[in-house]
Amino acid sequence: IGVESAPPHITPARGPPLWEGCDAPVDDGAQGEPDWDLAAQPDEVDQRVNW
Repeated sequence: IGVESAPPHITPARGPPLWEGCDAPVDDGAQGEPDWDLAAQPDEVDQRVNW
């Protein structure tokens, strides 16, 4: 009340991203897309029809 409203000042990031500074090995053989055939599930059986 009586104070001019203004958004807070956002400070810029400092330093490199965290994933650039870690010692984790880089795996060149990693797949970018999952194999969805392995995740396929059989269709549910509709027991109202099959008796």
